[in-house]
Amino acid sequence: MHLECASGRVDGRDLSCREGRLEARHPLLEEGDANITFNIKNNFQSIDLIVNNLKTSFAKLTLAGRREGADWHIGAEASGITFDAARRAFRMLGEPLSGVRLDFRATAGIELSGSGTLPRKLAWGLDFSDLAFADAQERHLGEGVAGRWKGSAHHRDGAWSGTQSLRLNRGALLTPYLYLEPGASPIGVETRFRIDDAFERLRFDQSSYRQEGVLALHGSGDYHLTGGGGLVRLDLESEPSSLAALYQACLAPILGHTLLGEIDLGGSLQASLRLGARGPEALRLTLDEIDLVHRGGAEGLFALRGLEGVLNWDAAEATRESHIAWRGGHLFERIDLGGGRLPLKLSGQHLRMTAPSSLPVLDGALHLDSLEAEWGDGEAHAALSGFLTPISMELLSRAFGWPPMSGQLSGMIPSVRYADGLITVNGTSLMRVFDGEILIKDLVLEDLFRALPALSAEITLKSIDLEALTRTFSFGKITGRLDGTIEGLRLEDWEPVAFDARFATPEGDDSRHRISQRAVDNISNLGGAGVSGALSRSFLRFFEEFRYDRLGIRCRLKNGVCEMGGIESKDRGYYLVKGSGLPRIDIMGFNRQTDWNLLIEKLKQMTQGEAPVIE
Repeated sequence: MHLECASGRVDGRDLSCREGRLEARHPLLEEGDANITFNIKNNFQSIDLIVNNLKTSFAKLTLAGRREGADWHIGAEASGITFDAARRAFRMLGEPLSGVRLDFRATAGIELSGSGTLPRKLAWGLDFSDLAFADAQERHLGEGVAGRWKGSAHHRDGAWSGTQSLRLNRGALLTPYLYLEPGASPIGVETRFRIDDAFERLRFDQSSYRQEGVLALHGSGDYHLTGGGGLVRLDLESEPSSLAALYQACLAPILGHTLLGEIDLGGSLQASLRLGARGPEALRLTLDEIDLVHRGGAEGLFALRGLEGVLNWDAAEATRESHIAWRGGHLFERIDLGGGRLPLKLSGQHLRMTAPSSLPVLDGALHLDSLEAEWGDGEAHAALSGFLTPISMELLSRAFGWPPMSGQLSGMIPSVRYADGLITVNGTSLMRVFDGEILIKDLVLEDLFRALPALSAEITLKSIDLEALTRTFSFGKITGRLDGTIEGLRLEDWEPVAFDARFATPEGDDSRHRISQRAVDNISNLGGAGVSGALSRSFLRFFEEFRYDRLGIRCRLKNGVCEMGGIESKDRGYYLVKGSGLPRIDIMGFNRQTDWNLLIEKLKQMTQGEAPVIE
């Protein structure tokens, strides 16, 4: 270092300089020249010093110092700080920064005062802009962030105590868990803190996080600064927050087009959280008048309205009851749901319903005997059991826009499990419809709430009343009973892609077997040949109904083609209806392979009362 003073004064034990020039050489200095003024009195017992325009390799500095006896004060201001310049400076010192992408512009200031060798007071301020960053995996990102960080502290009773505040005014921050955009609503963080002399432990209280109109948090905690560091305790509590505002501001941008990303929310939420050294220890959520409405696709999957409740979770053992309740809702915008309430206990990675519950559905109810869920390691498992009390098929068909159906829908739910994206129904589910039974087993749902849901199952039909079935779908009157199986059923995006289906008159069926002229025509057209159209050209047109012995059809779907058959083979064809009595009428099928989409189109025309087009 070299100092020159163009205008100064020496007077006894006093020394002053009004116009000084300081020259210094160091790897961190870009230009080693700076302006300096100082005033030294009483043999250095009193000192005032100012250094202006000291250009370092990463900023322009102004330094100021003062000493009066044992008391002293120093301050520094740095302007024009950029990350590129700072990175070059660190490389000169042999400490390169790596692993992250970082850029910013900043102005900083710091003041420190004390007595003797001990510092007593500290204050700082940092204004930054154009802050951009990304970690190596690009899971945490920032762009265009600007704000101010400031604070002060004093030393007393063997510790440093003080306050700090951070305000973000613009930019965007993205993590895997939330999105923050302070430009839309500035973010403020304030904290009172205390650090012991050994810098081993940090304690903070009266801390707050506030994003106006979105979220307000208050908290306190302890943190170890040595031995690798680590959280000791953190308690956070939120003020009641608008769930819609919180969702739109912080969650919707990261959820995208997932199930949770296509939800409209209303109501408010309040939360309290306790964290320990090993992670979360307790959580309490209070729900108030929440509306939860899915809006994805042509029609929403579900809605719950008036949701309220308290969820108490504990990392160890659940000591407090939880519950959620709602006034009503719907499924698929068609099936009305009544109000319901679930009593729960939550602990560790486990949820359990503590008492049976009934959830109204149309004029029936889904009765839950048990409900449990577990989660962890990125996976979730759930299981439930119960039964569906009878629901009017007339109401259900009206809700889905189907032809009016008689009877009721009910069923047992022996065990439903969710794991690895699959919903599996163990055992056999029973539904009663058309005065018969439908048994479903090995039911598996894959990716139910994603872009391409899939379903597989094995289905058995027992003693279905054909008169009720054909009357419902305007197929033409058929009386008698029908059994059937659908093996290897697979639906993708709710469209059949594979199955092996067989339907036939049950063995030993003693019910009345009659078939109308219209039903004869329709069944003939399914097989592609037979007596279709012949009835109206012969004496058979005088008969409204015919007796039959047995009827049945088979379709094995694979690669968009249905391999067809009947109840038995004959010559080059197969029986669809085997007649009985006089006049006897047999309906034969001869098409062994039929395009599936064409077959479905024929069925639609038949059930709508139209004459199918035969090609």
